[in-house]
Amino acid sequence: MKKLTLMLSTAIFTLLLSVNLMAYSVQVDPGTPLGSYTSIGEFNTPGNYDGWDFAEWGNRSVSGGSLNGTHIGGYPHMARVASFTFEVGTIIEVRMKFDSGSGHGYWRFLPRIDGSENIYPGISAESAPKQTDGNFHIYRMTLDAGDTIFFGNLTSVRFNPDDGGSEGNNWSIDYIRLSDSEPTPPPGPVPPYTDTQSTRALIHCDSVVTNQWPDDGATNCFVTPDDNSSIRPAVFPILNSSNIFIGTPIAIDNSTIPTFKTNSPYTGEYLSFDGNDSIMVTNSWTGGDSMFMDFAFRLQGLPPLSGDNYMGLLTTYPVKAYIRNVDDVYGKVLMIIYDDAVSPHFFYSDKTLSSNVWYHLSFSISNNNVRLTVGSDSTGYDTQTTTIPSLLQPAITDVIIGNSYFGPTRSLKGDLDEIRWGIIVPEPTTLFAGILLGLAFLRRR
Repeated sequence: MKKLTLMLSTAIFTLLLSVNLMAYSVQVDPGTPLGSYTSIGEFNTPGNYDGWDFAEWGNRSVSGGSLNGTHIGGYPHMARVASFTFEVGTIIEVRMKFDSGSGHGYWRFLPRIDGSENIYPGISAESAPKQTDGNFHIYRMTLDAGDTIFFGNLTSVRFNPDDGGSEGNNWSIDYIRLSDSEPTPPPGPVPPYTDTQSTRALIHCDSVVTNQWPDDGATNCFVTPDDNSSIRPAVFPILNSSNIFIGTPIAIDNSTIPTFKTNSPYTGEYLSFDGNDSIMVTNSWTGGDSMFMDFAFRLQGLPPLSGDNYMGLLTTYPVKAYIRNVDDVYGKVLMIIYDDAVSPHFFYSDKTLSSNVWYHLSFSISNNNVRLTVGSDSTGYDTQTTTIPSLLQPAITDVIIGNSYFGPTRSLKGDLDEIRWGIIVPEPTTLFAGILLGLAFLRRR
């Protein structure tokens, strides 16, 4: 009996000691995205469960860019084989949401290290503040020096989505990621933007003024000002042009004016587009092999999935930014880049976009290298890169905001703010090398 009591005491002490030594940090909605990571569940393809097996999990589905389920009693959980080295600084990050209200439980990550049994109580969001608003939130756990019980080679994992929750709870999991790199700061540039000599247009979407029409001189042209505080030539973003952008003269249509709204998350106001609105910026795109465009946007709708499935954000002659409908719930950014009139490159962002969330897009082409970043501080950022042989020189110099040149029905349902585009100035080292080469050439002469 004494031996049994001693064994139980030792087991309890060991359990308490292991729990007390678990020192991992807990963050909710961290302001910086992960650097490189290994995904063990992205759930972007309908019906694809990314290798997970399930038990006691009701209404299981992958749709809308997430894995969904309902608590039907017992201990709903899922498990899969996984491989990763757990050490000091390892990050487990989960983006998920529960029903609104405080009745949900918390998720628990139970790793199996070096083939052992799943380590209980594992790594959990139990100590994180409950998120009761029904929206997606990011939970980030970072292992500390005291978390030696988890150190080693991960061989599989069990994930409980709703420990301590009640029957009837619903949840959606956007992703589960593992990382051993420091979170990176938001990739620049980040709105609000400032004007420079290399900027061609900077629109803060804060006010409207009247101006003369480009063709007939009438003063009923409504313009939102271009911030040219760097003393570069200003352009004129016309709010009330018709949605027929090809041909002259430019027609007046006051029904296409987007609405100014207050409480921009950046500065002042923002512009809301109702699916029939647009802005035309004449003579505002210059040719060249390098360029950038940046803007903030928020979706309030999607293009028809069964139709054309393009919704214009910002379109120039050689580069066009669209929203594509993924599944009638979520969207993604599509960039179409032309190196000649018949050779478009279709370049997708991996970022899954929800409605009513402000994102910002940063796009650039320099030395034939293309870079696209889409995201937000709350949901993280995804960056994709590619190369192109060249960039088509513009036959049309106008820029269309909230619509598209050749498909005037591709109009935006959503909000825009802090819009800018321009050319990329060579890096100082490249510029200096060019100057040296030029001087050497002149000396030879």
